[in-house]
Amino acid sequence: MKVKVRAAGKVQMVDLHGQLTIGGPERLLKDTVQGLLNDGHVQLLINMKGVDRIDSTGLGELVASRFRVQKKEGRVALVIPKGKVYDIFVISKLITIFAIYEEELEAVGSF
Repeated sequence: MKVKVRAAGKVQMVDLHGQLTIGGPERLLKDTVQGLLNDGHVQLLINMKGVDRIDSTGLGELVASRFRVQKKEGRVALVIPKGKVYDIFVISKLITIFAIYEEELEAVGSF
């Protein structure tokens, strides 16, 4: 997995590419989110357009990241295009706890 962070005003965008699965990638996401929180950034957009596979460990880390951000009175939104990864969010009912967008511009505007 590769992670890139970029800013769009007050929103920090975390671009994920590869697999968000057990065995290291979930730790990279955790460390990235924690680093942003430590730097005072609490408005996060996780762009998952480049994620081709996610498992329960990856889902768990996204949920844990959401709760860490909320503790700091912040917000997390996700960009997930329709497809396999989106279907997993529907099946797991995680679409009920995350703000999910298909397009980055719309997601940034929601903050």
